[in-house]
Amino acid sequence: RRAFAYLTTTRGISRTVLAEFIKRRMIYEDRKYHNAVFVGYDKDKPAYAFKRSIFKNFKLDHAGSNKAFSFNYTNTNSNELHVFEAAIDLLSYMTLLKMDEMDYTEFNYLSLAGASDKIAGKSEADIPIALKAYLERNPNIKIIIFHLDNDKVGIGATSKIISVLNSKYQCIDEHPTSYKDVNDELIDKANHI
Repeated sequence: RRAFAYLTTTRGISRTVLAEFIKRRMIYEDRKYHNAVFVGYDKDKPAYAFKRSIFKNFKLDHAGSNKAFSFNYTNTNSNELHVFEAAIDLLSYMTLLKMDEMDYTEFNYLSLAGASDKIAGKSEADIPIALKAYLERNPNIKIIIFHLDNDKVGIGATSKIISVLNSKYQCIDEHPTSYKDVNDELIDKANHI
């Protein structure tokens, strides 16, 4: 209940969007610390979990998590993948589409689970394991739209990843230009409704 309230009230995420992920057992609140936990699956088995405190700035992959199965939403009928640094940005983007009366279930979505800082820090281009594994599992993807953070790390990581993938995929950089990240954009738009 507390994590749900945090995600809807503090982060502005749609109750409908959250309910979809809760029903799929992809978001829950841990009993001990009340962290919001975002789960990624290997077929029908949980393989990745990211914990985010609803009270302080605490973020951590659960021990034994496999980033190859990072938090995502898959629509096998779509050839378009939207990529984010964090699960909250992914959910925020779905909420923004819903606010614009678009069908947010129409596309594929992937959280890189904070991998962009490691990518931006490397001199050679690299693809985060979450993205590489997702593309291997979903050969239907032809278009990749990046919504990483509007900072040096996010912009640098986007540029490096696109330099590797743009020969095989249509890659588009759509990072938020007037906001720090997609969630900031959502909060601002929600405050002006």
